[in-house]
Amino acid sequence: MLLKRAADAIADGDHIYALIRGVAVNNDGTDKAGFHAPSVEGQTDVIVKALRAANVDPRSIGYVEAHGTGTPLGDPIELQAISTAYRRYTADTQFCGIGSVKTNIGHVDTAAGLAGLIKVALSLERRELPPTLHYRQPNPRFALSESPFFVVDQRTPWDQQAGARRAAVSAFGLGGTNAHAILEEAPAARRDGTGAAGDRPALIVLSARTAEQLQERAEQLLAHASTSLIDDEVFDIAYTLQVGREAMEHRLAFAAASVEMMRTTLRAFVAGDSDGVYGVYRGAARKDKEMWGALIGWLGR
Repeated sequence: MLLKRAADAIADGDHIYALIRGVAVNNDGTDKAGFHAPSVEGQTDVIVKALRAANVDPRSIGYVEAHGTGTPLGDPIELQAISTAYRRYTADTQFCGIGSVKTNIGHVDTAAGLAGLIKVALSLERRELPPTLHYRQPNPRFALSESPFFVVDQRTPWDQQAGARRAAVSAFGLGGTNAHAILEEAPAARRDGTGAAGDRPALIVLSARTAEQLQERAEQLLAHASTSLIDDEVFDIAYTLQVGREAMEHRLAFAAASVEMMRTTLRAFVAGDSDGVYGVYRGAARKDKEMWGALIGWLGR
């Protein structure tokens, strides 16, 4: 995960998965229940501090990625803490989804918080919440139905009536360290020069070390283009291929102003029929050994 100032990322034309609005960290100290068990007070405090740092109303948060270890002791403490924090702002119930990536991939130890952050960033980008697996019934030690939360137990479209989508991530470590972050979906504004879909074509470039590998790259891109892409994403693909990939000897280039144009051209190339398609260029860039030899000889004088 790459962190960057939002203004710089927008100016540089980077693909932004999410904004981090606020972060807070604390430690329970002597208030923790034990080395492995944090306190309700410490977790409540870090959540409130993160909300204040982000300057957002908890009622605007649609999902919380919990630390969620699934233990009989830890989960009620976490649920009590976040409910106590939210109750300072609202008495509404069952408005915010909650879940944990640990049900999907297990506990990844010191990377647990990072895994939750990545999950939430992707959820905000795709406007969809993945399911918390293997959930059957709530922990009886906590009245979930009377809290602000409901468990996201199935794949759920992230609909939003007003305002930006927001989410929170909790991560708690051994020894009483608590961390909480508030995330928001990326701004809708695109980088300068892209315009609206279909406004101008994007230059799609592919390269590989061999002709066979170039064919494979085209097949891979065609498979990706056959998913549920929107036209604006053609510019993101073009940007990544131009800036984030090494230029190799065998090359393919064509212009596309929409996903369908990109698919059509790639299908023709993969099928070997691209010669009749306007604006498709294929070739091999080879180094001029004589020129380099002469240059090296001149530098060695």
